[in-house]
Amino acid sequence: MKKINTIIFVFVIVTAFLLYKNMNLYFNVRIAPTKTSRVPLYGEWTVSKFVKAGQTNLTDEKIKSIIGKKAIFSNFEARFNNDICKKPNYKIKVVDTENYFESNFKIKPSQLGIDEKEVKVVTISSRNSFYDEYIQVSDNLILKNYEGVFFFLKKNGTIKINKNRSKGPDENKLTDGDRKKKVMAQNGVLIGLRYSTDYGYQYKTIWINSNDKNQFGIKEMNNLIVPRKNGFMMVGVDKINENGVYVRDQIWTGTLNTAANSIVKNVSSAKQDNTIDYKINFVGNEYISLENSELKTNSYGKYVSKTYLSVLPLDNIYGNSVAFSKIIGNNNNDLLSRNAEEYLVKTGKSDYKLDKDELETNWGIVRSKGKWIIRGRIANEDFNVNIEVPKILTTYDRLFIPFKTIQYKFPDVLDAYTSLNNNFMITITDNKINIVSIENNSIEKIEKTIAVDENAQVVMSQWATGSYVDKWDKTFQNIK
Repeated sequence: MKKINTIIFVFVIVTAFLLYKNMNLYFNVRIAPTKTSRVPLYGEWTVSKFVKAGQTNLTDEKIKSIIGKKAIFSNFEARFNNDICKKPNYKIKVVDTENYFESNFKIKPSQLGIDEKEVKVVTISSRNSFYDEYIQVSDNLILKNYEGVFFFLKKNGTIKINKNRSKGPDENKLTDGDRKKKVMAQNGVLIGLRYSTDYGYQYKTIWINSNDKNQFGIKEMNNLIVPRKNGFMMVGVDKINENGVYVRDQIWTGTLNTAANSIVKNVSSAKQDNTIDYKINFVGNEYISLENSELKTNSYGKYVSKTYLSVLPLDNIYGNSVAFSKIIGNNNNDLLSRNAEEYLVKTGKSDYKLDKDELETNWGIVRSKGKWIIRGRIANEDFNVNIEVPKILTTYDRLFIPFKTIQYKFPDVLDAYTSLNNNFMITITDNKINIVSIENNSIEKIEKTIAVDENAQVVMSQWATGSYVDKWDKTFQNIK
């Protein structure tokens, strides 16, 4: 009897708990985590003074004209000196004051009247594109380095910011449609290219920018210039020789020194003993995709013993490869192996023993006929993975005009890109890049042609619109 009573008692308790948990009565309160959107520099700031820190291209007249200008920061907009960043993201980094100023600007903080041991560096970005950076000395003082000049901004007390207040007088007169046209009128793109040499591969970046009158600016630079949330990075591959003999490749990254407008190389010492040839297939805002060839030596010289693909964070290019499931998500965990098995059956190799763990990191991103695609590698052969490349890897990747239509117009086309405003298109052949105008979704004419190395392959395409075009153009022009 006691046993029956115990069972009944447990049943009643469990039933009551389940009913209580799912009841929506007033006494059954559900507590949800509070979402916060704190803006580090929130408010209105005014430029009060300046200090020159070395050479600058700014004239005294231009510098003085910035005194008194206001900067506004909120959760929907950041604005300073006619530059606007919509839907900004703020990132804070606490740094040692002396090390930060001496490393980045070759100046002692005491020369600026700063005696704080630590300062905050606030980086502002939007949609993975870098916008600006400020140094927060205190709650009421921030610094902005602009072409070698430090501008001091003081906070104008606690104010309430609204969308109408932050807009300039001319902008308030614009309709939403006119404002969108104004932002979209300017488009620019950084095209990263890989080309073959006698000693492997080299890389270059071509910057193309346009306005609404189909006037295009073009500049080339060696290595890959990659826009990121916290500024610009340069990526390259060096051939390492020992005693006059080539032994390995070395990938390096570099950050833009905002004071000197130059790139400072950062080379990792990890894995320096390995003999690996690296081929860059893709570079995005956060990740890089490589094809790796392990080299061995015999009496006839060096030979490739193994090849594999990898995807790595740009901040740790000599680290561990990123697993496919980590990027794509657990719901698609078996997608890579399913596509591999289908490929093996299709090619008559169904008896091949598939190592799913090894396959998880043997994948990458490549360009094919107007879009980025994911590929896996098995038995030294590549197969396509039937899934769209996620936004965490690539940002804008859209063709307004179907690739077959472009191919019909230009039979020699290998790859193509259309601008965000659909005003122009870039086509790639085996030895040139064509900039083609578009009007009413129709292909018009070739406006400009850029000669490139034969069989050059695109490994990066990064787009900018509106005020970002001017910022990227200025940065690209100033890099030495």
